[in-house]
Amino acid sequence: MAAKLARRHKQPDPSPIIIPDDLRRDIAQTVRDVEFDSGTPGGRCFYRAIIGRKFLRSLGIAGDLCLGGMVYRAGSDPERDIVEFCGPGGVGQMIDGKLMGHYWIEHGHDIIDFSAGDWRGDMIPELEINLDPDDSSDLGPIQWDVEPPECLWLPSKGAKPIRGEPTPPVGRAYYTGWAGPLPGFWGTPLEEVESPLLLDSKALAAHFELYCEHHDLKERMSEVV
Repeated sequence: MAAKLARRHKQPDPSPIIIPDDLRRDIAQTVRDVEFDSGTPGGRCFYRAIIGRKFLRSLGIAGDLCLGGMVYRAGSDPERDIVEFCGPGGVGQMIDGKLMGHYWIEHGHDIIDFSAGDWRGDMIPELEINLDPDDSSDLGPIQWDVEPPECLWLPSKGAKPIRGEPTPPVGRAYYTGWAGPLPGFWGTPLEEVESPLLLDSKALAAHFELYCEHHDLKERMSEVV
């Protein structure tokens, strides 16, 4: 049985903030244009999530770092055309010391995933983790009938698995729970985890400020909160 979705610093759900699509797009561009070493431990979804959380909070949007599983359907074949960041059963878990899962942000009743634009690159064969070396089945590469957007920002209600449907409809993602022991760092204060990972906080702050000025983000946010 999968545990409930693992969250860090869970706060009471805030009052809904209706953020226009164009503002969401510019926020996502600000987060995704941050350059970092994707070869470091934790994967890009973790970096996208902690950088995104930091930026959202600078705009007055409280967000929780979440850990679980994620399944995205890119094409017509329900087995071949699946992007999976999870373990068996479609949920996040630790397997032989490896984290088989996914990080994202939740704000109120919204899921915010700044890593969606990375998924196609993450599915190249040399980056995939084979959980069953004895499995000789070869369905071939994913057929990308639908490419994920750069960022997914959607109501969480529509992103939860439907009973009896292990894979989502084409172009949709399911965000699931977590089973078993959590990663060791999960009990560490998030600020202590962020500090060594966000290597140059001054450069990051300068990046945020540059994009805020270019897109008038803070002024536009003041009109919706």
